[in-house]
Amino acid sequence: MSKYKKFKKIGQFKDAIHAIRRCAQYKGADEDGNPIYDDSINPEGKVICKGTVKIHGSNASLTYDNETQELTCGKRTSAVGVDGGHFGFADWVYHRNADKIKDMFQSVIRRWHNKGEDIIEKVSIFGEWAGKGIQGKVAVAEVDKFFCAFAIYIHEGVDEDGENVGYYINDPDMFSTLYNNAIRFYNAYQFPTYEVEVDLQYPQLSLVEFDKLTLAVEEECPVGRFFGVDKGIGEGIVWRFGNGGRDYWFKTKGEKHSKGGGGAKKADVDPVKVASIKEFVDFAISEDRLEQAYDLIKQEHGQVDRSHTGDFIRWINNDAIAEEGDALDAGGLERSDVGAAIAYTSRVWLHKRICGDLA
Repeated sequence: MSKYKKFKKIGQFKDAIHAIRRCAQYKGADEDGNPIYDDSINPEGKVICKGTVKIHGSNASLTYDNETQELTCGKRTSAVGVDGGHFGFADWVYHRNADKIKDMFQSVIRRWHNKGEDIIEKVSIFGEWAGKGIQGKVAVAEVDKFFCAFAIYIHEGVDEDGENVGYYINDPDMFSTLYNNAIRFYNAYQFPTYEVEVDLQYPQLSLVEFDKLTLAVEEECPVGRFFGVDKGIGEGIVWRFGNGGRDYWFKTKGEKHSKGGGGAKKADVDPVKVASIKEFVDFAISEDRLEQAYDLIKQEHGQVDRSHTGDFIRWINNDAIAEEGDALDAGGLERSDVGAAIAYTSRVWLHKRICGDLA
């Protein structure tokens, strides 16, 4: 028998960036099964983070077995029986709207199959059960209870420990049938959505945009406005993006919903300074300088491999500072400010050069 499928814990932006880095650095496991990481590797490129309004309610789930046509519901930690309560969620599901909810599940299954996928045997929908009596001090607390779906999970089976095996669908189109105003069933994609581009080498540059969008949601919740509550407080935004075949989630909250004293802990970063670092590195770490360093090391050692990474980075760093000191001063930067960025750019280039992956 499978264990109850809980929705994944959503961390912060820094957690998602750390997870991407560790995934890129993973090289396998040692003989004891412990992971092996290559800290010299870092992800590169840009990703588009897509966000939906974070609703302040209580996490809830719906699960449908396509073979038995059984519908069950749950909360954050466990399944909820027909008399289980959970702020009226069980009654809303089992006693008032079971057939309509099953119809929506069937629509999801048909739509997924029409996209060329296998017939779904079991599927879960995760969402927020929100409204009067569930949470306070937010716009949605002033409206009648409703359910808003934000994630669809396809079950593929269970492992030897009884844990669910499956995947989340990362396709907003699949949510279009999850809507029934008569029973107050909605989905996150019918409300405003957001996009922010993140440079994985300089993720700090995107923090200003994340803050701006999140504080706008806090100032007036778009979901509350949909229900007729003007200027009501919102909670924040849930973000999602894919990278390397994996799915990453994180959340950003406004100052009034951040734990620990009521104020959001702002990132200790100066976006202007980060932009200056990026500008200096783009200018100073040129293809010619990188090739010159490569040729010098090859002349000295006869060949170049990863064991020469440290020497390569040191030469690039020293030469760039010596030759481009005026540009460094013009940007209001110190050598210590640009060291990590120079090392990253140089390391990535060298490893590509060694593998013959440079365009």
